[in-house]
Amino acid sequence: MPYPFHTIGHSTRPIAEFVALLRVAEITLVIDIRTVRRSRANPQFNSEVLPEELAAFGIGYEYIAELGGLRGKAHDIPPALNASGSTRVFTITPTTRCRPSFLTA
Repeated sequence: MPYPFHTIGHSTRPIAEFVALLRVAEITLVIDIRTVRRSRANPQFNSEVLPEELAAFGIGYEYIAELGGLRGKAHDIPPALNASGSTRVFTITPTTRCRPSFLTA
């Protein structure tokens, strides 16, 4: 892929801690791929609030539905591509990165 990308989960962090982690990696744009973009327990990460919260720290926000969503393992991808992960969470990632919707997004 020509552009590097990083993944991060927000966990239960306050927004300032989340931003501190982004700054360590020099992240200037967050791409949200969550299917459900809200949290009762952590409302600072709700889609109605997060873009403004990040903007206050000079970090951009964009939602790209095509990169996320609930999806299973693609059966047309060679099994060797998924050999790097030992759990379903890790094996879906390489498979997803080969899908046309991911590459287009």
